[in-house]
Amino acid sequence: MTVKGDGKSEKGSISGYFDRFSRFVDDNKRPIVYALYGVSAVGGLLVLRSLRVFKQFKGLKDIPEEFIENKHHIFGYVERSEILAKNDNIVPRISITHIPIYGKFRRNESDEIPVMISGVRLHPGFSLLARQTLKEMTENKKVKVTIFGASHDGLEGRVCLKRFGLWSQCLGEALLQQGFAEVLKNDFVKNESKLLLKYRGKLETKEAFAKRKKIGLWKVELAEDRKSFVQNVIKYLKFK
Repeated sequence: MTVKGDGKSEKGSISGYFDRFSRFVDDNKRPIVYALYGVSAVGGLLVLRSLRVFKQFKGLKDIPEEFIENKHHIFGYVERSEILAKNDNIVPRISITHIPIYGKFRRNESDEIPVMISGVRLHPGFSLLARQTLKEMTENKKVKVTIFGASHDGLEGRVCLKRFGLWSQCLGEALLQQGFAEVLKNDFVKNESKLLLKYRGKLETKEAFAKRKKIGLWKVELAEDRKSFVQNVIKYLKFK
C-alpha cells in the first residue's frame, strides 16, 4: 500500500510541474515569442556575417580562407581580360570588381581581383583570337565565379556568364568548344573533389566536340598530320 501511495504522490508532483509550466507559458506568451524571434534574428545575423553579404572584397587578400576551402561562389563585374604565361602554359585570366550580395559596389582599379579560368590551356596559335573572344564575351558584364583555389596570380575557378536567366555559359567550356584551347589536366591533379571532377568532365566533353568537328587547333593539327604523312610518303618514294 505504501508503494502505491508513493507512486500516486510522484505522479501528482510531475503533473503539478506540468501544470505550473503550462500556466507560465500561457501567462508569458508574448515575451516568449519575442525571445524566440530575438534568438532567430541573432542566428540569422551570424549567418549573414559569416557569408559577408554586405562586404565588398577589395583584392585577393580580402577573400576569406573558408570561401576558398569550401569553394564558395562570388559575383563580379569584369573590368578587363588577358592571357598570360603560367608554368609554361598560356592561360586566360579576367579581373573583376567584386559585387556583394547586398549593397552597392565601387569600381576602382586598385580593388580588382584577378581570376584564372581553371582547367584551360590556350594554343599559342589561337591565343590572340582567344583574348579577343574573352574581351567580347566578358568585359563590362557580370560573372559568377566558383572558387577552386588561389595563388599569387589570383583566384582559380570556374567563370560563368548568365544565359537565359541562368549562370550556365561557362567561359572555359566556350574556349574549348571553339578550338582555342585544350584541357589543362594539371589543374585537377591536386584536388579530386566531386565539384572539380564534374567541371573537368564538362571541359573534356567540349574538347571532344572540337576534336570531332575539327575546329580550331584540331583542324590545324589534322592539316599538319596530313602534311607530315605526305612528306613521309615522298621521302619513301625518293629512296625506293
